[in-house]
Amino acid sequence: MPRSNNLISMELSGDGRWLCAAGELGAVQAWDTETLQAVAPRLPHGSTVWLATFLPDSRRLLSATADGLVRCWDIGAPVSTLTSLSDIASGQLRLLEDGRRLVGVTNDRTLREWTIAADGRFQETDRKLALPGIPTAFAVPAGDRGRVVTVAMDRMLRFWNLDARESYLPSLPLESHAVAVNFFRKGSRFVAPLDTGRMVFGDAVTGAVRTVDGHSTRVTGVAVSPSDKFASCGRDGRVLV
Repeated sequence: MPRSNNLISMELSGDGRWLCAAGELGAVQAWDTETLQAVAPRLPHGSTVWLATFLPDSRRLLSATADGLVRCWDIGAPVSTLTSLSDIASGQLRLLEDGRRLVGVTNDRTLREWTIAADGRFQETDRKLALPGIPTAFAVPAGDRGRVVTVAMDRMLRFWNLDARESYLPSLPLESHAVAVNFFRKGSRFVAPLDTGRMVFGDAVTGAVRTVDGHSTRVTGVAVSPSDKFASCGRDGRVLV
């Protein structure tokens, strides 16, 4: 990648053979991790790429850009995309655990689901939900139990049943804006870092939440490991585990 291209997304394929990276200059590059050679020319995009992730077959990857497009690429034949989606809100897309479905928020504030066919085509399902307010982040638990947690610009934390298309717990007010929300791998627990640096930990079954001190400044990144370890980094330069 060009040195001036600030990286936003980087991921290894499931078999560990390929590495992909994306950034602000609107390109995705994939490399062979054994030879460190690029496996194809840079995949061109028209705007900043905020997501690049491999599908379970380790040959196709998804990319999402700030102009609302989502593309599916075969890195063995990168001259054209297999298929694409449009109108996806920036940052509002998740590849589910099975690697065959996507959940995302479109610019009309609707949470939608798509299946990914073997040929890379997207097919929208009937699971969709109109969201109140302006959603800023959402999370789906591992195993897809039909639950979705959303946070919005109105500082409300909401609990949804995507199958029933309705909320299943009362909405909860937050003391500040949440910058993200992530489920832990086991059970129904989640964490939502706030722009003040504090952390909200909750349970998506009972609706119980608690807010604890974390960083002294805004949180810039969070990660949850398969063993349920949680790490966060903030603008204060600190990494908490």
